[in-house]
Amino acid sequence: EEEARPYLGNTPMTLIYNGTDTQLFRPSNQKIQNGKLNIITAAAFEPRKGMHYMIRALATFEQKEYISYDIYGTGDKKYSDTLRQLIVENHLEKVVKLKGSVGNISELLPQYDLFVLLSKGEAFALSPIEALACGVPILVSNYDPYPEFVTDDIGRMVERENEVEIHAFLAELMEASSEQRKKLSNAARKKAEEYSWDKVVEQYISIITKK
Repeated sequence: EEEARPYLGNTPMTLIYNGTDTQLFRPSNQKIQNGKLNIITAAAFEPRKGMHYMIRALATFEQKEYISYDIYGTGDKKYSDTLRQLIVENHLEKVVKLKGSVGNISELLPQYDLFVLLSKGEAFALSPIEALACGVPILVSNYDPYPEFVTDDIGRMVERENEVEIHAFLAELMEASSEQRKKLSNAARKKAEEYSWDKVVEQYISIITKK
């Protein structure tokens, strides 16, 4: 909407966000049981997605042995090689794993405790909404469009180069009680329902039938 405004002047516009399938992406009680905070990223392998910032933050996190970070996706080979090099250089082979591309991400997402995408340059990233629909809180950058929908009851926005901020949220989640985590999960699901296909359809119908 902001990018279109210079070309449209004062012409009225209604922004309808991308929707997600909240029936396909939904919470599950089948969590990974390994005594760790299980983190997932599912995204194209591009530098702007910021996976390298998360890896660097984990390298300096004192409790990293209690973290398991799985990255799903494929893409730019040079960036993939950079991620692999970072993992080896920081001795994170037991913490961070590149899992490749999968076709059942809707089944995998609910098993994790946290979704991370420290990206910059998103129009409206779908994967964080899909994670929220699965009841999984999110850790994202403070770049647009995240300030439009991310609040502290569903996750956290951070400066993606600020390892202290990332560490603080990881520690907060690790120390959270089961009740606190359940509260986060419920709020995440509730937020995602605002972007369900039913809600999107309602908005389109409203515009089409508006007189």
